[in-house]
Amino acid sequence: VYPKLWAITGLWMNSYFPSRFQGEITQSLLFGFTYSFAETLLSLPFSYYYHFVLEESFGFNKQTLSLWVGDMLKSQGLSLAFGIPLGAAFLKIIQKTGDQFFFYLWAFTLGVQLFAITIYPIVIVPIFNKLTPLEPGSLKDRVEALAARLKFPLGELQVIDGSKRSAHSNAYFTGLPWKKKIVLYDTLIEKSSEKEVEAILAHELGHWHMGHTTKLLGIASFHLFYVFALFSVFINNRSLYEAFGFYNEKPIMIGFILFNEVLSPTDSVVKL
Repeated sequence: VYPKLWAITGLWMNSYFPSRFQGEITQSLLFGFTYSFAETLLSLPFSYYYHFVLEESFGFNKQTLSLWVGDMLKSQGLSLAFGIPLGAAFLKIIQKTGDQFFFYLWAFTLGVQLFAITIYPIVIVPIFNKLTPLEPGSLKDRVEALAARLKFPLGELQVIDGSKRSAHSNAYFTGLPWKKKIVLYDTLIEKSSEKEVEAILAHELGHWHMGHTTKLLGIASFHLFYVFALFSVFINNRSLYEAFGFYNEKPIMIGFILFNEVLSPTDSVVKL
């Protein structure tokens, strides 16, 4: 599939794109989004079954068919909006920085991760859900008292309308190190006592108190560096490309995809 799809996207690029926009980066982005779109289409029956058959049978599904379709279209739109510039930058860094690209790529990816953590609650969440401040009352007082006892830098306390998609309940915190936001699902408030909500939040804030989020980010960054460094050894491995039908070309994106396929079994051990 990979070599055939690569050839097809090359034909599309040559036929429909001006010459100044042609090249490996444009073809790679076309390849990536075409492959991703095909995967999305193939996953639709499984997603439909999960939400409208399996979850429905246990009374958890609350979303309508139109909301399900709308979420999918919004996700595709966000993938294009963020994927095109980030994908182009990813490939450009490898092209421009030579054999030491893995360090620059790692630094770039780390910056993107931190940027995503910052904008996710501000930009992404409101596209899919409505957030409202928690009304004054005893529950708000209990949550604020819990945050104060832990010296948690609480900036906002909000409720998310999770009930429009599912009857499952949850709570989480997000935000910058010096200003955090606690978000409670409306289903959690509806189905749980105030003491139970406080207990669930104590669990979530325990992750912050023990530094789990920072530690996991550090571990993930180290793992990413290891993957990129190993990829720099494989990127010029002609036999890897030829084994999958690429005899005359060595596209960077194809190399990274094939590398991840080969890495997958051993990476499971490293992740463990």
